[in-house]
Amino acid sequence: MILLVSYCSFTIRTPVLKGYLAGQHRLGWVKIGLAVRFAQGLRLNVEPDPTVPLWQQEEQRRVFWSVYLLDRFVSCCRLRPPSILDVDCTVLLPNNELSPQARSPTLAVIKDLPDVSVCKSLDHFAQLVLVASILGRIERYNLQQSAMKTSPPWDFRSDFAKISTMLLSFETLLSIGDNDLATLIRKYFGNEQAYEKPRIGHLIWSRGLYHLTCCLLHHPFFLYRHLEHHKEIFPRSFALASLRHCKEHAEKLTTILRFIHETDCCARGSFLGYLAVVAGSVHKLYEHSQDMTQKARSGRLSQQCLDFLEQGPVCWGNYPRMVSSCAS
Repeated sequence: MILLVSYCSFTIRTPVLKGYLAGQHRLGWVKIGLAVRFAQGLRLNVEPDPTVPLWQQEEQRRVFWSVYLLDRFVSCCRLRPPSILDVDCTVLLPNNELSPQARSPTLAVIKDLPDVSVCKSLDHFAQLVLVASILGRIERYNLQQSAMKTSPPWDFRSDFAKISTMLLSFETLLSIGDNDLATLIRKYFGNEQAYEKPRIGHLIWSRGLYHLTCCLLHHPFFLYRHLEHHKEIFPRSFALASLRHCKEHAEKLTTILRFIHETDCCARGSFLGYLAVVAGSVHKLYEHSQDMTQKARSGRLSQQCLDFLEQGPVCWGNYPRMVSSCAS
């Protein structure tokens, strides 16, 4: 069993990433699909055998959640919904490394929102998984054609309202301190920790993914699709509030990318390029603002996203294509 789990982990880290980083999206899609099937075939989505050593149980959990994250990342495109359903994930979330004896909850804890009292004690990796779960909901809502057939987004019964409530519940956990990440890192990890430490990476990635999900939920492109479908009853105040939320989160996302760019901190993930494209697309739209101050600010932020893609600590093979999308 441990050899099979190690093989699944190796599958995640080598050919899967190599295909995507080289810009070979179809190959990467196939390899990630294989990794998902390996994880499901090994039943990594359920709790491990309690008789195996604790370290091995935790390894199996972390391998599965790594596959889960890949599945959510590659589903950020139209008509490619996530393959792993949350309802099938009964394995515990990653344990807190500072208190390994504490028992983490399952993904079902997200149903208890807006109560985030349990989430405060979770490891940053576990918080990253929870945000990825919300990302999966947004992918199914905004990136699939069936979303237009549901209730309008301002309806409190709509999927939009439910997702928005989930994101607001995480605001105090994953948004406070974004303007000074260096101080935040020192608070959690102390001055002696190197930036490459995985736990620091989980903190930064969880925050980046949080702002990405907020941008995608309120993105003008998706807002326009809803406007076209409900144009006769679309409230103007809802559109203005949604656009404002999208702009604010795009700015915070760019702040995180700038920190990564300047410090070379946790810059190895190619998915960071997607974050830069989403934030940059929002800034590009606001470059057409009639407010000269906002127009100049958006121009600077847009250029920072391009700089991240063109001059960042790591330039993957798929980044040039992202630069053309972001610059146009």
